[in-house]
Amino acid sequence: MPNVFASCDLVVDASWAGTGITGTIREAMAMRKPVIATDCGGNRELVSSPEVGWLIPAREVEPLARAIAAVIDGAPRRAEVAANARAHVVRGFSKELRITRLEQLYAAIREARTRR
Repeated sequence: MPNVFASCDLVVDASWAGTGITGTIREAMAMRKPVIATDCGGNRELVSSPEVGWLIPAREVEPLARAIAAVIDGAPRRAEVAANARAHVVRGFSKELRITRLEQLYAAIREARTRR
């Protein structure tokens, strides 16, 4: 996917139903690509503010079209949002962070079991 995202000017996830936190959006954000995602599944957690991407209602064509136009027509904002998105993903969704959190969870469970 890195080669695909490298060639993209914009990444859109126009899902109609919940899909959890999509790797597609997370990876695109990590590569400083502007993203538009529908407000379903875990997308709201990733695209948590207008500073990191465009979150639009699911199944609505007009908001999607407006968001695409905003990205195409707004080069300065597009670049700023893409840079913010990268920082957001690194801060809260990096592989290293997820592994650390999972290790902490397992350690807490192990500790709780040994106290019984």
